[in-house]
Amino acid sequence: FFVDFRKCKDEDVKDVSKRERTQDYNRAKEYVVATQKASASLLQSKFGWGFPKANSIMMELEEDGVVSELDGNKRTVLKKG
Repeated sequence: FFVDFRKCKDEDVKDVSKRERTQDYNRAKEYVVATQKASASLLQSKFGWGFPKANSIMMELEEDGVVSELDGNKRTVLKKG
């Protein structure tokens, strides 16, 4: 799958990246709930993401009530699979 972003309108590029972001969020959420483990480094290892992306998704999971706030260096998974 290849998208030539030079030929796309700005709206098209935003739609593609938003769809990818949603897919990545859903994959991370499923994994975190299934394993009951949550950390940015875990997402980095599992999905091969860089820290900024993994941390950003982890923060979204926190905002959505899937995981707790950091308590020291640990998070609790609040949703059960």
